[in-house]
Amino acid sequence: MAKNDKLFFVGVKGLIVRNGKILLLQANTTKHTVPTPPYWDLPGGKIQQGSTEIDTLQREVREETGLSIEANPEYIDTIVSRHDARLESGEFVGLMLRIYHVQPGEGDVVISNEHLAFGWFTPQEASELLANKYPKEFCERIELLV
Repeated sequence: MAKNDKLFFVGVKGLIVRNGKILLLQANTTKHTVPTPPYWDLPGGKIQQGSTEIDTLQREVREETGLSIEANPEYIDTIVSRHDARLESGEFVGLMLRIYHVQPGEGDVVISNEHLAFGWFTPQEASELLANKYPKEFCERIELLV
């Protein structure tokens, strides 16, 4: 690997839509290695060795929101996050995210301690709130994905 090549984690995110609104979670960044201001994000997480994308998506959505999701979510896009991930060594790596449109099961959202708040937002609101982490091109398409 060349010295300037960047390593990436691969993660999955769920675009969860209910009644035309998108579920976003506000990250509890005090738990991050380098604290940053809180930001809004889609539920999801990094794929760990031995896990599939769909297993990871189902597990992360359940852990972060208390919601179950359908068995066959629809793949939407792969993006490179505007946020890097930090390793325990202090080194930063990129974050590639595979995004799926998912249908949530019934029930109320119950967030984990990884998040400060949640909200159901219009596609336009979600697009604006996600612009901190997601590429402009993805945010501009959100209204078409709902």
